[in-house]
Order: sequence, then structure tokens, then C-alpha cells
Amino acid sequence: MKVSKTLLALLALPMFSVAMAAEAPKPTMAPGAKQIQAAPKSMDEALKFLPAVVMEVGGKKITKAQIVDSLKKMIPEQFVGSLPEAKLKQMVNGMLDLEIMGALAAKNGYAPSEAAVKSMLNAEMAKLTPDQKKQIEERMKAAGKTVDKFIDEMAKNKEAQKEIAINKWVMEKIAPIVKVSDADALKFYNDNKANFVTKETITASHILIQPEKKGDKASEQKAEAKAKAVLAQLKQGANFGTLAEIESACPSGKRSKGSLGKMEKDGLDKDFWNAAVALKKGTISDVVKTQFGYHIIRLEDKTAAQPIKFEELKKDIVAHLKNEQTSRKIADMIKQAKTNGFAKISKF
Repeated sequence: MKVSKTLLALLALPMFSVAMAAEAPKPTMAPGAKQIQAAPKSMDEALKFLPAVVMEVGGKKITKAQIVDSLKKMIPEQFVGSLPEAKLKQMVNGMLDLEIMGALAAKNGYAPSEAAVKSMLNAEMAKLTPDQKKQIEERMKAAGKTVDKFIDEMAKNKEAQKEIAINKWVMEKIAPIVKVSDADALKFYNDNKANFVTKETITASHILIQPEKKGDKASEQKAEAKAKAVLAQLKQGANFGTLAEIESACPSGKRSKGSLGKMEKDGLDKDFWNAAVALKKGTISDVVKTQFGYHIIRLEDKTAAQPIKFEELKKDIVAHLKNEQTSRKIADMIKQAKTNGFAKISKF
């Protein structure tokens, strides 16, 4: 189920600081040493390299105090205080680029506003199916608010106002002038053809016999002997699904008579995959030992990896190339703003 990317992005804003905190570097120490962890710097101390006025853009000053305030609303102070200076400078430069984009958007008639945020969010809500609306409402309820309250809160959020203004400017003024030809799309397809293939798949059922004590010789032998006895019953005509229901230790036995459905190689036990893919459709394997126990596998179907035709991918390729070119165009505009004096960044 797809929900508006813009709406989900705004829903995720309050969780941004949690995610950033989870990525904070963890202290390391030598084995046996006592853990001595220096207290992280305060945000003001960590950003002491910034001048009082960091940038002037479109006649507006962006101060160190504003940068610090914005970061405090988004990221835990201890996380910022634990980052190296080079990383902090990279983060600040990214924030300044966003400010330049906001100033360029405003210059072209897309100033941040509460009305623009409300209009966008209400339009996004109107596009949702009843199930999607219910999903959003339940998420809001869990946070102790209604959708209307969330929209009102987001409308007052300065970062959300800036983001929507920039997005509208990009989508209405920049993206439409970017053109991608059929020849461009075909060249990209041919240059990346190795990546445009479907994955090999198998559809299989199995009966799993597990030892009572994994790694115990007697238990392993007993489980293997039982698996061989089950296999003998199958060779004598016993019903695979019925035996899976009775004998299999895998939940698939009771749930679907041993059926595992369609599977790809990635994430599947290699011994199971190798044994299954070597079978002919409709045939049963000998007893196969894997990390999970002893399997008897029946291959229902298999499909080889196949190239995906250009016609099937053309729309997505064109969208990808347009996004890339739009990003490059915006990067060029930011660079030009820095060189023509529209944005004046102080040295730090």
C-alpha cells in the first residue's frame, strides 16, 4: 500500500531526531579497559567554529544562533557534540544550501507560508484511499492527536513551510524544463543492462525434520533416520501435503501442507537452494541437511533470470534521469548563487 511520499515525509519529521541519535558513534575501548566516556560537547561548543553571521542570502542574514536553534529542534545535542568538526561543517553546508534554495524559491514567488502547507497536506489527504486515511488516522491517534491538529501543527512548522515552498518551486518551475529523450533513456538502459534482469525463483514445498538437540550426534542421527523414513513413504505413494501436516517441524506444514511459495536465492539457505534448484519440476529431493535440520523438498516450479525489456522500464528510467538532471540543475543554481553574490557565505 503506497501512501503519499510527501505526507509520510512530514509524518516522519518528529522521528528524525530519534533516527539521528541511533546513528551516533559509539565509544570504543581496549579489551579489559575501564570504560571512560568523555561527556559530549554542548551544541554551542561543538559549533564554535561558526561566525556570528554565517551567510547572507537574498538580503537575509543566517546567523549562528539560527543554525544552532534549527539543529536543536531536529537532533539531540549529545549527537551533535559527538561529531567531528569536518562532519559538522558538512552538515552546516547542507543547511546553508537548503537556505539558498529557499531564498531562490522565494525570489521566484514561492515564499514559505502556513497556507501552502495546509493546502498541500489537505490535497495529499484527498488523494488517499479510505484504508490509507485510516492508516494515517490511527498513526495520529497513537500520537495523541487528530489529522486536523497534525496539519495545523505542520503548517506552523518553519522547516515544513520551507520544504513545501522549495518542492513547489522545483516541481512547477525547474522539473518541467528538464527534458529526457528516448535516446537518453535507451543509452542508460544499454549501459546498465546487467542490472535490468528478473531474479531466478523457485516455488517449492518441504517437510522439515529437526533434531531434538541440535548438534547432538544421537539426536541428529535420529532426525535423519526419521527424514529417510518419511522419504520412503513418499516414494511409495504417500501424499506429500498430508505428511507435511503430520511430520514437518516447519509452520508451513500445518499452514499450507508444506508449501513455501515462490522464493528467491537471496536470504535463502544455500544448501536448501542448491538442492531445490537442481530438481526437475514435480520431483522430490533426497534428504537435504541444512542449518535448520533435514528437509525433503518438492520443486513445484522454477523460473530462470530474464532480461527486462526496455519498454517495461522506459517510464521509470525517464523519471530517474529527470530527477538526476533536476538535482544537477539545482546544484548549479546553488553554485551560481554563491559566485554571483546572491549568497555570501562567511569563511569557517
